[in-house]
Amino acid sequence: MIGNDVIDYYYKNNCRYVKIIYNSFKNILSQEIKNDEILPVERRSGIKAEKYEIPFLFEPGKSLILEDLVPRYIKAQIFRILLDSYAAEMAARMAAMEYASKNANEIINNLNLTYNKGRQEQITKELTELVGGAEALKAS
Repeated sequence: MIGNDVIDYYYKNNCRYVKIIYNSFKNILSQEIKNDEILPVERRSGIKAEKYEIPFLFEPGKSLILEDLVPRYIKAQIFRILLDSYAAEMAARMAAMEYASKNANEIINNLNLTYNKGRQEQITKELTELVGGAEALKAS
């Protein structure tokens, strides 16, 4: 699995950080290139420690819990990134197909208009020749 490979590489090679660059789904018409750092996992700002006055007791211990949770967190982040990138790709394909269909319909409409104009010119020409021939017979 990708997550295991990333974690193993990070720890075995003493990397400072691991970044993932991917397409992120913003909306149907646009995607955004993102550059996320997934390792090392840092504490999020905005969590106020002073809010909790009672110290927490961790069992089996903080380090064992983190050894289990961090790989799960990294795998979940990679899975989220893959899903986000896939959604961005599908949205881009859908938009491309919509634009291609719209352009094809526009070309078809232009060709029909050109064909109808040519046909109308031919009919007008034949009518003019008929009327001209009838007037020539009438005059003689």
